[in-house]
Amino acid sequence: MEGKRRLEAGNYSEAERHLTVAIAQAEQRCYPVAKRNALRLQLAEAQAGLLRDRALAIRGWESYLSSGLFALAGSAVRFWRTTSV
Repeated sequence: MEGKRRLEAGNYSEAERHLTVAIAQAEQRCYPVAKRNALRLQLAEAQAGLLRDRALAIRGWESYLSSGLFALAGSAVRFWRTTSV
C-alpha cells in the first residue's frame, strides 16, 4: 500500500493524501472493518507526524526570532529610524 510506504518513509503529507483515498475506496468497496480501521490508524499516525513537523518548524522560527541575529536587525531598524528624522 502506497500510503503505508510513504508513512514509513516519513513523508507524512503524501501518506495522508494516499491514505485518505484508500479509506474512501475501502468504504466504497465494503472492506472488512479491521482493514478500514487499520487505514484510519495509519492516517492518524500520518497526521500526528505532520503536526510534529509543523510544531518543530514553529519552534525553529521562535528560536530564530529570539536569537541575536533578529535582535541585531531590530537594533539596526531602530538606529535607522532615529538617524533619519
